[in-house]
Formats: sequence, structure tokens, C-alpha cells
Amino acid sequence: MVVKRLLFGGHLLLCAVVLVSAMPETADPRGARFALVVENGTADPAVDLLLDAARAAIVDREDAFWFLLSERDTESARGVQAEMLAVLRADADVDTDDAGSDGGDRQYRVSLRFYRISRDGVTPVGEPEAEAAVTVRLDRAGRYQRPATWETLVTAVGRVVDSARPIAEVTVSSPIPFTLTGVPGWIQEDLAGDAVRSVTLALRTLRTYRFTMDAPGHRSEEILFYLDQEPISISVRPRKYPRHTVAFMARGVSWPGLEYQWYDSRTRWTVHGGVTSFALGVTPLRQMAELFDDGNRTDRQPQVFTSLPLTEFEVGGGRLLGHRDLIGRWHLSGSAVVRLFHGDPAVALEPVMPLALRIGLGRERELWGRFFLSQRVATEWYWPVQQEFLRPLPWAYQLGPAVWQLPVYRIGLRVVL
Repeated sequence: MVVKRLLFGGHLLLCAVVLVSAMPETADPRGARFALVVENGTADPAVDLLLDAARAAIVDREDAFWFLLSERDTESARGVQAEMLAVLRADADVDTDDAGSDGGDRQYRVSLRFYRISRDGVTPVGEPEAEAAVTVRLDRAGRYQRPATWETLVTAVGRVVDSARPIAEVTVSSPIPFTLTGVPGWIQEDLAGDAVRSVTLALRTLRTYRFTMDAPGHRSEEILFYLDQEPISISVRPRKYPRHTVAFMARGVSWPGLEYQWYDSRTRWTVHGGVTSFALGVTPLRQMAELFDDGNRTDRQPQVFTSLPLTEFEVGGGRLLGHRDLIGRWHLSGSAVVRLFHGDPAVALEPVMPLALRIGLGRERELWGRFFLSQRVATEWYWPVQQEFLRPLPWAYQLGPAVWQLPVYRIGLRVVL
């Protein structure tokens, strides 16, 4: 339940802001906000009793916040984020008879006027948007303390309470159905709960909001905005989760390859397969290393392009490390590799090292649209079947029956299908 707060004195304005902001998050802060000024236009201090009774009646609402100011100061009113300035004033009734020197039988006109506060907080108020007045006799019976006496003023508050609410409409839309999460509890009733393509929320102004948009098969999108006093529209196009991707990879930044990868829609597991061709590669550093080897192979000439009659096929699986919504994701993978040799006259398994096991650690980063930058460092284990024909591999070590090759770097561009 929203708690009414009536704060007195200019020095308590700061306290007013603190008290309102400390309300429970479940309370609706969109209640009307009034800056109230009470003026005694007579020389009779007893009239303050009338004003106290009238004030108690008009602020007895659970859908409005009232802040008492000492004078008509629009800048102070904006300081407490009030939308309207309410002036409660008592004046001597001009038709009152002069009888009763003690003032017990005098009549007073108590008026209540509402002025719209300018958004800049310094422009003087204009004509009242609503007003009401009652004539009350200050008598010894205290009839002015009856709630029915001030019914006309209370009704006037009801006419302006909606327009004094500090709200603005925010429309969130998307080309696909979505749901919003992370919204304050006091606007849950504005949400249907079902997936929609557009939703309009009446939100408290002068606040920063952070929502999360969820759509099946798409990445969660965070919506962060500051709501001033004008309605705004926010259009979001969530990005699809990658389900099927094709990557153009370069093994060792030299040999071209093509890789397909499938992403499970509910988990972080992946399955991939690929082919790497050694038919043509850009290998200037490799050729220079062979030229200046140990001096026994100076017959080799450095070449920018290299061609080998070899093709590798791999199939395996992996797992994304971290949340799937991350723009940059680490990926751990394992693959079985089969190597084919293009001999004369037929294609067959590579006769020396036909099989290998590849373990890799990679990273994908979304660039724009459907494109990812894909990188992977992989280490490989080969099992030679003809040791006598085994040639030394660069950056490789023989460990018993296996040959371990140090990590090979791959880089490429992945496209979401």
C-alpha cells in the first residue's frame, strides 16, 4: 500500500525526496505528486484550525503524495518532482456579518486551486487547471472538522489526481514475439504475461530502467533507458542464436578449410565437421625455415605457395564455456581426424599417419549481423603406421607410438546460416 507523506518546512524538502525513494519496490511510485502551499489570508490565527482540518481531508488519499511548501515556489516544487502546485487558502468571506467580536461566528472562504508546474521549474504558474471553494463558519462546535464539510475540496482533488501522476508511456516493440523480465513489481499488472510483439507501459518519469527482452530462439537483449517526461518508443530486433554455421578457416594461417558447426538450441553443446585441403597453401615462413634448416637441405627453394596431395577430414563435438548470450564465447572441442592422400591413380588413406586426435580451445566473437570471428588453437596426436617412412614434422615430438604436434593456430570467419 502506498503510504501518504506530508512533509513540513522548506528545510525538510531533502527529507521528502529520501523518504519517497525509500519506499518498497513493490509500492507503485506513479501516484500523483502535489506541492501544497497553505495560506492564511486573514489576520485571525484561529483560521489555522480551519486550514489544518481542510488539509487533513484533502491529503487523505492513498494514490497521491503531498509535499508542504512554505511559499509558492515552483523551483522547490520541481525539486520534489511534483507535477502540480496546490494552493489552499482561507480568506474572510465578504458577506460575513460583523457580529461576534470574538470571531466565533465569522465565516471564511476556503479555496483550493491547482496549477500545472512548468518542466523547467522556474516559469511562473499560469491559470489554475482546477479550483473549488467552500464557505465555513469557525464556531465553537467545531463543525469545520467534519469530513463532509470539505467534500467539495476533496472532489476537486479527484478531478486532477490522474493528470498529476508523473508518468510517461514507453512502447517496446519487436518483429518477433517477446516477453519482458526484470520489470518493477508495480508494473507487472501492465504486462499480459504472454509473448507479444508490442507492449506499452505507463512508467514513472525521471528514472532509469533496465529490462531484459526474451524471445524463443534468440539472444536475450538488455534494454536500458532513462525516461524523461515525454513518451518514447523502443524497437529491438533480437539476434538469433546460431544453430547452423559455416566457417572459412585457415590452418596455421596457411591451408584453407571449410567447417560446419551445429549449436544445440537448449544447451551449450556443439557438433562440427570440416575439411582442410593442402592442395594449395600460402607458406612463405615454412619454406624459409626449410631453406635455412641444418644446411643439409639447401636444394630446396623458398616458395610463397605450396601444394601437397593431402586432405584432412574431421568430425567432433564441443561445448561453449560461459553463457550463450555472451558476444565473445570460449569453446572447447575434440575431433577425430582422417587424412587422405591423393596418389596416382587413386585416393587412399595417408600411408604413414592416417588418423589423428585433435583437441582445441577456441573463441568466437560476434562482429556484425551474422558474422563471427572464429579462432582456435589445437594440439594433435598422430599414430604412425609405418615408422620407417615417418618424416619430421615442424614443432612435433614423438612420444612412444604417438607423434604429438604442438598447438596449431586456426583463424577464420564464421557465417550463421
